[in-house]
Amino acid sequence: MAVCNYESIYLLFPKCEEVILNINQNHANSLYKEKCNQIDDKYPDIFNSNINEICCQSLKYLDEIYNGRDASLDTAGFKYLYYWLYKYKLKWGKKSSDIKNFYDELINIYKINDMSYTVETDYQSVTVDEFENLKSSYDMHNSFIFIKEKCKPNENESYCTKIKEIMDKYNKQNIIEH
Repeated sequence: MAVCNYESIYLLFPKCEEVILNINQNHANSLYKEKCNQIDDKYPDIFNSNINEICCQSLKYLDEIYNGRDASLDTAGFKYLYYWLYKYKLKWGKKSSDIKNFYDELINIYKINDMSYTVETDYQSVTVDEFENLKSSYDMHNSFIFIKEKCKPNENESYCTKIKEIMDKYNKQNIIEH
């Protein structure tokens, strides 16, 4: 995936986050518990919460994203799942590469049970490098939004001045390196 496509994906992440946060965990468990039992014991030291619940919530999320009314979320939804697992479920000290096998297994369970031939074309495997680039771009985007909201005229001047100095230093260094 080219760098220019990251923005079109991560700008949809807030919609994806809204979907995953609104999943009813009890309902997800009742639908997917049996399917998730097959991977329950494989990843005991990677996640900070119950693997079966993460699996059930993830599968229900994919169902909502993929079979929902907003087709624009199809591709971004798969990538957001990887981001969500990393950002909110991965144990402290673990790396994004630690969740790759779990993520791939989730996608395979979903593909087997979805019965839709288009899942195969909409799903694009996420490489660890691609994820790191996407994560960095999205986190930077969120930081810029936060800074923009904090740095209004005549507010937080010392904070905003310091942020501007850091950004200028980074921009100069980035120009020199490239």
